[in-house]
Amino acid sequence: MACRLVRATVIFAASWTLLVGLAQAGAIAVWNPDVYAPQVIMQDDASGIIFSSRCNSNGSTIFPNDVSSALDIDKRLLPRRKSRLAAVGWWSEDGDQWAAIQHQTKDNAIVHSLWMCNADGQFDSMGQWIISYITPGVRPNTGLASVILSRNAGFRVYYQDNNNSTCALSYSAIQGVWKYDGVVSHDGAQGSAISAAWTTPEDIHIARPRGEHEIEVARLHNNVTWELSTFPTPLENVTTLSNSSTLVKSLPSDSTNSTEFALNTTVDASWTLEAWDGNTTSIWYTIDSANKSSIFYIGTDALVHQVEQVGESWRMAPAQNASVWPPADSRNSELGATYSILTGEAWLYYMSGGHMVAAYRSSNSQWEDARVLGKSNVTTAELQSQGGLTLQAKIGVGVGIGLGVSAIAGFLLFVVLLRRRQARVDEEKWQASSAKGSSEDGSAESPSSAWGSNWPRSSDGSQSPVSVWIPEAHSRPVHELEEQVRTHELADQERISVAIPEKAAQH
Repeated sequence: MACRLVRATVIFAASWTLLVGLAQAGAIAVWNPDVYAPQVIMQDDASGIIFSSRCNSNGSTIFPNDVSSALDIDKRLLPRRKSRLAAVGWWSEDGDQWAAIQHQTKDNAIVHSLWMCNADGQFDSMGQWIISYITPGVRPNTGLASVILSRNAGFRVYYQDNNNSTCALSYSAIQGVWKYDGVVSHDGAQGSAISAAWTTPEDIHIARPRGEHEIEVARLHNNVTWELSTFPTPLENVTTLSNSSTLVKSLPSDSTNSTEFALNTTVDASWTLEAWDGNTTSIWYTIDSANKSSIFYIGTDALVHQVEQVGESWRMAPAQNASVWPPADSRNSELGATYSILTGEAWLYYMSGGHMVAAYRSSNSQWEDARVLGKSNVTTAELQSQGGLTLQAKIGVGVGIGLGVSAIAGFLLFVVLLRRRQARVDEEKWQASSAKGSSEDGSAESPSSAWGSNWPRSSDGSQSPVSVWIPEAHSRPVHELEEQVRTHELADQERISVAIPEKAAQH
């Protein structure tokens, strides 16, 4: 009797995970709004829908993972399946929480969209635009990364072109239009995963995989030149012409031709990247309060790995135990991360045991046990009264499913097919909702009344067939002031003037 009960429980758990869980999770992007819990978006690979966390999540990120949390994307700008995602967030002077999200369409265009958190904890669309119309071209399945630097410095979006070069787009209140900023790295040997982090608008870091053994980092130097380096094996220096018109050897840069990139194999690297083959789908760059950089990825062993910078060198950081970094559901799988340079905190989000889990590093640099994201704002007592599973228990179910006997294989196949059918139904509902919202709120080609009738212009002054948005009209990043100085640098001077909403201040 007990065996039959256990078997029935496992079968039920398997079917429930496949029906409503995140078994087909795609790209993940995360940002830290400073006041509430970090926000997460994730694409469902089966339907193409992008789901978001509740933007009023207090303390812990809430991720419903149902159609009610799907972003209302214009049907003409729907993301391609397996699109990469990038996102940033901020608070306005009026106390509203905003997000900017980037994705790629099936036509390879890059879409930039603005969202505002409503009273129900959902993101309302405030405009969606194609921003890649000014570029020479975008690689299919490009990686995406973005940062918001300040009110004046604005946004940067990083992607790959058809030569697999790392490229940049920018928007600021000063320039008033999206601009193609050119190539960051011509090194075509890199993988598609990409991440960006920054300390000041003049100090931006970008990381990408480079082949089976290395990671490449591009770092903005004096707001003019991108300097490129790799580890564990460094790049060969290249010959350049100095300001005094003499030939010198220096690190490769954004002006280095693709044929000039080579690894310096005469250097004997004393370490290697663990469980690395260069095919990871996600790579995330973080910076802590001591200005120490780290790069996170999920390796070929389905485990989280951290590479940390010490001085001018990099090394593997110590691994954490399974309660802190539980095994991911697959090798080289999706990972999302965000950080606070003010406190040194960091958050990692990924799939483990069929559930999205959050790993957290506190301000004292200590990692805490990971937890499964909840689907609603409930207390610990309420979770216990509902019979909520611990992280270990939920992951145990996932492992149990993987070890299930062949007697239930046919049943699981049926459930998988049912899950795919449900995904198609969800997608149809989502597209119908998007179409309705599109007819009411304007279109990608026609500016809505809320944003005026101006048209964006490219750097050469020509018009583009997408609507304009003016961030000065509605928002101001909470973590930056006009002087482009970070808030933690102003805290002692009591010069921070950005209004925090009362409900957030009480958190």
